[in-house]
Amino acid sequence: MSKKCPYCGSYNTEISIGNYAKRGLLNTGRIAIAAGAAMVVGVFNHTAGHAAAHSILHNTDPGELKGYHCCVCGKDFSA
Repeated sequence: MSKKCPYCGSYNTEISIGNYAKRGLLNTGRIAIAAGAAMVVGVFNHTAGHAAAHSILHNTDPGELKGYHCCVCGKDFSA
C-alpha cells in the first residue's frame, strides 16, 4: 500500500531507495571519522577519545530519514 504524500495528497508514492543509500554512505563516513578521532585522541587519553567520537557522532547526526518519494510533486517525506 502506498503512503499518502503530505504535500499534495497523492497516493502515487514510492520508497526512496536513493535516500536509504545516501543515509548508509553518510553513516559509514560519520563512523569512520569518529573511529579515527577516537583512535588518535585515545592514544593520549581514553576518556577524551571516547568523548571526541561521541561529539562527532552527535554533531553530524543527519536527522530524520525521508524514506518516501512522491511521484506527482517530486518531494521526499517520511512515513
